[in-house]
Amino acid sequence: MPNEKSAGLPDHLAPLLEPTPSGVAKVVAAWDGLNTELQILILTELDKARLPLYLKEKIRVKALDSAIAYVRYLAARGLDFSRNGNEERKAIKQCIEEDPDPLVRYCLLERNMRGDPDAFFALPHEARLAKVRLFNGSGGAMAVLLSHAVDYQLKEGKVSEIELFEILSDYVNNAELKNYYREHQDISYDGWTDYYVSQEGDTLWRLVLKVPESFSHVLIENLPPHAGLSTGIPEDVLKSLTDSQLTILFNREDIGLKEDTFGGALRDLRKKVFFDAEKGLEVRGAAIHYNFDPDYAEFAAILAKPKSDRNEILDYLTFARNLSLCLYDAIHDVLLANDGGDPLDAEFARNALERRLEDLKGWQRDKQLRELRLYRLAKAAVPWRKGEKGYPPSGELEFLSQVTVEGDTWGISWRS
Repeated sequence: MPNEKSAGLPDHLAPLLEPTPSGVAKVVAAWDGLNTELQILILTELDKARLPLYLKEKIRVKALDSAIAYVRYLAARGLDFSRNGNEERKAIKQCIEEDPDPLVRYCLLERNMRGDPDAFFALPHEARLAKVRLFNGSGGAMAVLLSHAVDYQLKEGKVSEIELFEILSDYVNNAELKNYYREHQDISYDGWTDYYVSQEGDTLWRLVLKVPESFSHVLIENLPPHAGLSTGIPEDVLKSLTDSQLTILFNREDIGLKEDTFGGALRDLRKKVFFDAEKGLEVRGAAIHYNFDPDYAEFAAILAKPKSDRNEILDYLTFARNLSLCLYDAIHDVLLANDGGDPLDAEFARNALERRLEDLKGWQRDKQLRELRLYRLAKAAVPWRKGEKGYPPSGELEFLSQVTVEGDTWGISWRS
């Protein structure tokens, strides 16, 4: 192990970190007296230790005697039995495979996804979970596995929806898998890898339409929004999602975040769903939760609607998290300026503006503050309340008074 102090071990146990045979002998000698937390910490650090394999194995073999199943699991999963060993090593492997706890008993199957789907589903469920627990490879292989299960094992009652959910959940929540797609989120200089990653991602997204909707959410919540050459979730998948599935998708902050083709497509979908009055309240609310920001012409169209429809939409928009500052300000003013508006919702809009202002950084903050100032100039020139006297810009800004439209506060604002 490294000489420097590691990961929170107390100072008096520093000798256990010495990268020498004597240091390992000290670990083994002290092992039974260490508490469970320290044993777990040492076993976790072993993967990064600067020790020969045989010395690491001395510690792991000692840890196999623990009464704590998780300690035995950490020890066993670090042992390598890929080559034929002597009788002692065979006995160690047999001990692991006969362990009373399934987490330990099947841990040697981790990362081993070879075999056809029928063979996979013939295994005990805990063994299946072990095979996918650390599997960060082919999304295509996982799609074949799950598709086969839905078409055959599930229909024949040989596997339950809960079991399929658990297999899928262990796979998509794998930290290594998430890191893999995170590393390949942007196009690299390796065209083949970019193509392969995008194909794998698309294949996994299409599983959403294959598996029962009851647990499709685990895919929608965890799959990467795009990777490699992919421009995003396949169009055929987006078009086929139910309102319930769209609600889950829209509640992801990273969906439609990037300023690219993919992000634009998702933002358009959010708008399409939100402005569809036939859609349910839940999915419409989710559509505006993140990355929703009508342009100025779209906002003008909202203001042109009949008062009751307009106020209902504006009430909704007070819960959107990513509107432009001037939109929040305009919503606040409109709701206060007419007798159909709700002062409480107006206050929500003001609070949302302040929250959004805190979130904005750099050039985006500067740009939106300029737009907010222009809107407030327009409001001063043409107040929202009918009959209220306005004060057109003067001095260096007097030219703006030439674009005022009587009775149309927002018209002067966004056209300016």
